[in-house]
Amino acid sequence: MTSVYESSDDGFRARIAFAAAYILACRRTTRHFDTCFEMDDGHEVMAGILQRAAKNPKLAAALPRYLSGQPTDPEIAPLMALTRAQLVAHARATRNKAQALFNAKYPEAARPLEPEGVHT
Repeated sequence: MTSVYESSDDGFRARIAFAAAYILACRRTTRHFDTCFEMDDGHEVMAGILQRAAKNPKLAAALPRYLSGQPTDPEIAPLMALTRAQLVAHARATRNKAQALFNAKYPEAARPLEPEGVHT
């Protein structure tokens, strides 16, 4: 299983799956759970969870205990209309933008950006 700490498309999917599973199980939050929203694609992770909740009443009922974001929030609303593949691509672009800013500020610690294009 891919780690939630991985900055990749698979890591993004893992963050959504991990956070949704935590919420469904009504578990206490942990550092691992918090990381799901701190990898530069937190709004996209939240949108992915909200998209799942739209099809899962149990997840929707548990959300208010964990997330303050709503599908109508200005940062989230545009993401709600995206397909799963589009959301993955948007999250990748968001992570790359954050990485580019970091690389510019700290060139000695620069890391490569994720490749653009078609990803599964």
